[in-house]
Amino acid sequence: VICFVLCTIIYAGIAVIGFLMFGDGIQSQVTLNLPRNAVATKIAIFTTLVNPLAKYALTLMPLAASLEGFFHLSSTARAHVLWSSALRTLLVSSTVLVALTVPFFAYVMAFIGSFLSIT
Repeated sequence: VICFVLCTIIYAGIAVIGFLMFGDGIQSQVTLNLPRNAVATKIAIFTTLVNPLAKYALTLMPLAASLEGFFHLSSTARAHVLWSSALRTLLVSSTVLVALTVPFFAYVMAFIGSFLSIT
């Protein structure tokens, strides 16, 4: 509990300092407020783009490994690499299909992610 309170105080302090520095003249996305041609800006945008891809792959890995074990697909056997890739592609495709067809899916996942602290 002490750690959560401490983190909240730190985050709130940084938010107040940021507001005092920049005021209302900032844009909603952090990367849009960075200088345009700086190398640090390009690095920040790149890491912002790579982060969700890595998190999605890491989150999907246990499910894929469990399904491979259930279907007796070994990722180390040369003959089963194709089946393993097909299974992982099917998993990603199915989640994309659900995200596109279920209304307000992004809001539901954002709520679940914030509620369960999956970051």
